[in-house]
Amino acid sequence: MNQPFSALTDSTRREFRKFIPMVKHADVFLDDRVVDVVHWNGGFAEIAASGALSTKPLSITEVPTEHAQKVVFLVENVVSEETQESISAILSRGNYLRVIVASFANNDALSIHEYGTTDGGEELLERISDKILEDFLDNKNASVEVVNVPLYHFQLAKNMFIVPESGSLFYSLQRFLAQQGTNKDKRLENLAQIETLLPSARFAFQSFVAKVNHLLELLNVREECFCVGACSRLFANELIHFPAGKQRRKNAPSKASLIVVDRLLDLATPCSHSDLTFANKLFGLLPKLAAHQNDVQVDMKPLFAPNSTGVLLPPGCISHRSNEKCAQILDLFFLSKQKECLIELNRHVIETVTKEGLPQKGAKLARVTPDSVLSQLDLLKSNFSLLERHAALMETAMAAIEAMSAEKQTIFDKLMSLEKLIVQGLGEDDGTGPVSLIVRTVQDEGKGWSVEDILALLVHVYSLCGSDVWFNAEEESQLKKMLESAISELKRSHRTEASDGSTTMAYCQRKPKPSRLLEDSAEKSVEKVFKRLKLVRAMRDSMKTLTSLYKSGSGVQPTTFAPMLQQVVEASCDPAFADHPDIEHKSDDGLKGIIKSGFSLFVSVNKPKPSDNPLMIVLVLGGVTADEVKVMKDAAAAGKFSEQQVLFVSNQIVSPSDIVADFLLGQESTFV
Repeated sequence: MNQPFSALTDSTRREFRKFIPMVKHADVFLDDRVVDVVHWNGGFAEIAASGALSTKPLSITEVPTEHAQKVVFLVENVVSEETQESISAILSRGNYLRVIVASFANNDALSIHEYGTTDGGEELLERISDKILEDFLDNKNASVEVVNVPLYHFQLAKNMFIVPESGSLFYSLQRFLAQQGTNKDKRLENLAQIETLLPSARFAFQSFVAKVNHLLELLNVREECFCVGACSRLFANELIHFPAGKQRRKNAPSKASLIVVDRLLDLATPCSHSDLTFANKLFGLLPKLAAHQNDVQVDMKPLFAPNSTGVLLPPGCISHRSNEKCAQILDLFFLSKQKECLIELNRHVIETVTKEGLPQKGAKLARVTPDSVLSQLDLLKSNFSLLERHAALMETAMAAIEAMSAEKQTIFDKLMSLEKLIVQGLGEDDGTGPVSLIVRTVQDEGKGWSVEDILALLVHVYSLCGSDVWFNAEEESQLKKMLESAISELKRSHRTEASDGSTTMAYCQRKPKPSRLLEDSAEKSVEKVFKRLKLVRAMRDSMKTLTSLYKSGSGVQPTTFAPMLQQVVEASCDPAFADHPDIEHKSDDGLKGIIKSGFSLFVSVNKPKPSDNPLMIVLVLGGVTADEVKVMKDAAAAGKFSEQQVLFVSNQIVSPSDIVADFLLGQESTFV
């Protein structure tokens, strides 16, 4: 199979080019659910360059640009009440003559959501169009068009694609399914069996299934599904019975193994502070770009003289895959450690400075440091024409330099050292307990640590230990008191900051939402945290062999960390794989499968193995880290799968702060 993933990137470029002419001379409003897929496939700069009058978030409070006659709404769920209320409010304040609503949801998923069948997708879009004209617009001579834009995914790194969806959806479902018990006769196999699931969450899950099916269509493959975890089993069943998927599997010439894995089986890895790849540090240390789940916010002020712009300076980001040089750098970030990435980044910066005929600073230094790279960038400082010409490289370089700052590195390194000590202690009978080690370290060395740092550390430890490690109740009580004190201090500091007032922020610089720790008393927050931590410990209790996230050491070898995804890929690549109890095969063979199953009682029938097929796709429900992409790629390579034969897909790139915000402190908004 030659370059199997070009079909995925070609598709997004094609769909973005088809959609972009719509925005000329138009106000553009985007709901947050489509921001990432637009951002990574062309972005707001291209929308602006195509003649858009403005780009704003879709909100009931937003107002049109004065005298604008055309508006484009980019939305995920065009039939949701919230979306329609926002569209109605904006239209009521304007005098638009042309209205375009671009639906980024799969038509089949929309039709199933509304009618229970895939037959009504086009009719549904026409119905929405009529409703907008009749109910939302005073000018009945205006034109209204509702179109489907199948722009469902984007490439984050080599072999890595994101199909955007909120991590909260998968965390809620995985928590719910874990609490249903392990009785095979009563386990839930499809969405229809979950009666308490909110319609919006049901649609989001079905939409995600449809988008993954679209990705498989582009690859032109028919999949053998293997699932690890209850939510993955639910997803596999929905995909198998998705009508468009059945047709695809009849016609596709090639086969692929689709291995679906629940994120909550291992929260230790996304909450760890590892330096296996520089991208892991980058996403872990830099703040999220406002309204985005899969990009970071980069401070660009060091490249501009104070007040030189005369306007509010927007942040930079790293979504520059259309720039060949930046795509290579980003791929390196996902494969290599900090030192190698810094050397390569410095080489590109020096090349750029040399081509522009600027005098080099310290180009022959024996040791490359963040400061030495910044000194090269200083040559472009406030030179607007050069900064504009090389904006993508400048933003990527500044992201790396900011992530390598001494303050951020110090805290990261302390947390990484503590996590290593905890893992090593698990292999010692007389070692210090993990809870005791956390309390002692935070008290002695935790200066500068945020409450979120401590919470991420707790999620890491409770997931790592599972139900196998005994926690001392007295030490746990001491930990709770320490956490209550830290949350109370956070509340006091927040009240002080709030009293200082605030200024209006641009869309791209919207302040992050306040921590949910501020919503309840410290005691209630800690109670909720430990209820979730208790669930984290029990997530692998139903597993038969994939029960541990560490390999016990010996007198010669120390205990080592063993991420779940690494174990799953290693087991899947093993030629001796035989009916793995935790990697369950799902089939849509129907009657053929029943006959085959009965026949196997009398003769030996080889069951499908993930390594049977020329392409392996690993789909993680709930997000994946850069380090996990690296270890999975290495495990696949060891199992004789080349780069062209393995693909990693997830709904988002995750960091410790994501797990804390969306899982540990997240509100339940998925069930009635």
